Amino acid sequence: AGRARRLAGSAHAGVISRAVYPESDTTCATTPERWEVEMPHVFTDGECESFTLDGQTYSTRSTCASATSFSSNFYQGSSSCSGTPVETEEVTDDTCAPSYDASYSYSFSYGDLDGYARWVCDDIPAADVAATVTFYIGSGTCDDSDATPKNYQVWRGGCDTQPNPSGIVYQTSTKYSCDATDGFHAEGYTNADCSGSPFVEFTAFEVDKCNQGLKVTCGCAAGVGCSEGSLSDAAAARGPLLATAVLGAAAAAL
Repeated sequence: AGRARRLAGSAHAGVISRAVYPESDTTCATTPERWEVEMPHVFTDGECESFTLDGQTYSTRSTCASATSFSSNFYQGSSSCSGTPVETEEVTDDTCAPSYDASYSYSFSYGDLDGYARWVCDDIPAADVAATVTFYIGSGTCDDSDATPKNYQVWRGGCDTQPNPSGIVYQTSTKYSCDATDGFHAEGYTNADCSGSPFVEFTAFEVDKCNQGLKVTCGCAAGVGCSEGSLSDAAAARGPLLATAVLGAAAAAL
């Protein structure tokens, strides 16, 4: 469970993720602030995958039909995805909906603090990712070699503009980044583009250290559903295509 797989002949990644957008983006039209990959909604390409947690057997089966359409069933007490699922997720469009977090209060006048979200089967762009927070469910050792199911929060790097809270006249922005020295850290600005000096900065987590079943990795963690390759790889791949396009255009002009 939790390992990434790719559909043959498809550009869709091997996990079902929830892309979370800024609170001000009610149509999910901008770049996500983060992606959440949650058990049991891992992509199994129609196969049944099972695991044991606290002595109980579970199994899951899910399929991505397109970038915005999937089906996922979760079974308890069965290792073969048989019987009545205890949880079913069905998504057939790219509907944008509020993303709620029970730990937050919703008494604020400016609404949902956790933004809007949509479930997707698309790749998470590796070049955009600052850090991955991995939650090892039922295990405090952060051992990647066992079959312990995992949840992920994949955080985008760069600058995010925040909505204006009621009574505050300036726009704010936050920049997330990750390195071995400062860990996964954030910088807050009193403008919309993360320019100048931050008015606050803090380290959220150290990296590559297990903290009671939580571990942070700079960039994409293995199996999280990120796109393959790097920016340099992508540029190298575009080179021959660009040359072909230029030659084709020149030939057409003759």
